[in-house]
Amino acid sequence: MKDNKKYFCIYTEDEIYKRLIKLMTRFILEKEKENENEITKKIEKPKSIKKNFSFYVNKLASRFDTPTPNILNWLTTIYEVSEISFLNIILREIAIDLDEKYDGHIENSKDIYVISSFNGKVYKINKKVVRNYRNFSAFRTLEDANFAIGIVKLVLKEMFKYDNGKQKNKKCQSN
Repeated sequence: MKDNKKYFCIYTEDEIYKRLIKLMTRFILEKEKENENEITKKIEKPKSIKKNFSFYVNKLASRFDTPTPNILNWLTTIYEVSEISFLNIILREIAIDLDEKYDGHIENSKDIYVISSFNGKVYKINKKVVRNYRNFSAFRTLEDANFAIGIVKLVLKEMFKYDNGKQKNKKCQSN
């Protein structure tokens, strides 16, 4: 006997996040493999450092003493709420890692570079206006900042709609 009831599938919040995490992880890892040669050609990575987006996700997981899927879940939630916050978290982790290769505190560095949350470009900042270095991603060299851009290139492309180095912002088109 056939019933005429309509059925639909109900997923719990955890199941939805697990699916999103799998999709996001697969997408990022596939894109990293595709773009690794392209990024290497355009941006010279610091010597003896061969790192990618997944390396920094794993580093975050170990720093918070949390399994990587939980960190991916957390990052996915943050990305959905605020792409800029997501970008800043990853950039800060990259900056911390790159800073470990230098002696002394970053405030003793000759120059300080940042990656703007407004357009994704690298800027040299005046060290006199910085009160502390914990609240943002600071890089000691332009090469380090460019390396970080190479890691988060896909996120920047999505946030700022870059195409061949030119910004294509569909919301702010001039007449």
